[in-house]
Amino acid sequence: MGHDVMTGNDIDGHDVMTEKDASSHDAMTLMSVLLKEQEQRFVRLLQEQEQTFKNEIQAIKDSQIQEVYELKKTLLERMDDDTGTEKRDEILIQVMRDIRETKKMVAASQEDNKKKWWEFWR
Repeated sequence: MGHDVMTGNDIDGHDVMTEKDASSHDAMTLMSVLLKEQEQRFVRLLQEQEQTFKNEIQAIKDSQIQEVYELKKTLLERMDDDTGTEKRDEILIQVMRDIRETKKMVAASQEDNKKKWWEFWR
């Protein structure tokens, strides 16, 4: 392997690394480097997944906000039409239910977002 192999002690009395020890050391160093690279890839993958998850949550929030806005707009339009207080009340109750459902979804998504990285798959 290009290493000077010596067994026992050298002239100064110091232990000399044998070829077997040197190759074992090289293998350990290589394994350490490979493990670090794999760990970095794993961390990058987790970060990408977390960012994707956050983007999806934001998209859901945005769509829910848009729905609430449209429902409010519809409610106001119908209230202006004077179609009767009963119809207006039904619409108002429906809008309130939708808002409550949206809040529940947002709260649930924020709870999921608080998980630690090792709990990501739960």
